[in-house]
Amino acid sequence: VATTDWPMDSVACHETTVPGSRPDGVFFLAEESRPSQVPWRCLLARDLDNLLAPVCLSASHVGWGCLRLEPVWVQTGEAAGLAAALAHQGGVPVAQVQPTLLVAELAKRRHLISFLNDADSFLPESWVPAVQFFGTQGFFPGFDARPQAPLTKAVAACWLAITAELVSAGCLGDVAKHVQQVAAAEREASGGMDSTDFGEILEQFVTQPISPTLLQILHGPSRPLNRAQTCEMLFTIVHAALADAG
Repeated sequence: VATTDWPMDSVACHETTVPGSRPDGVFFLAEESRPSQVPWRCLLARDLDNLLAPVCLSASHVGWGCLRLEPVWVQTGEAAGLAAALAHQGGVPVAQVQPTLLVAELAKRRHLISFLNDADSFLPESWVPAVQFFGTQGFFPGFDARPQAPLTKAVAACWLAITAELVSAGCLGDVAKHVQQVAAAEREASGGMDSTDFGEILEQFVTQPISPTLLQILHGPSRPLNRAQTCEMLFTIVHAALADAG
């Protein structure tokens, strides 16, 4: 639900030293631990189901090194406010807000939840929220979404499997598994996917409405699809399913 670009660091836990070293507990992981994402569960109190803590987050001593910055608190504050609104609308405690729906709603509002070199949340293009959302769902093995690159059949198969799981379950059981599968698909020479073939596959398992603009892509003259168009279509489907569920 938020991001941080500050490295994990730790001041001395106590003054014990060995010859040639700094005090015990000091480290500064300048590149190893950034950028990183802040999970929803950090804002939740363990024993209270209707309390959010967007500043005094749940974190270890080491994790707090990444979280103790005002930009992070701005983001977690926005996430907490939106979660409270969703809880009020649904008539449930904040602990029962659907996390994937919260992430999707944050993405719609162009809240930065994924670090991507080519899909900053401030870009005006309509596909940016979709790419930001799917950056949290295993669509991209690295920091490049490559939105204008052609969609390949192998990647399409992986993305459709992720979409199907999100529509049916509301969340992913193993995001890391999907990331590995997408990474393997991106290395595969499987040819491009056109809009006609993609539309036929999509209609087999999707009942949620697709926006009229995107329907024109699917039912108009067959054309190659790029990754941005595909993400935007799949995001409308997933968001509708999540909203219907709750």
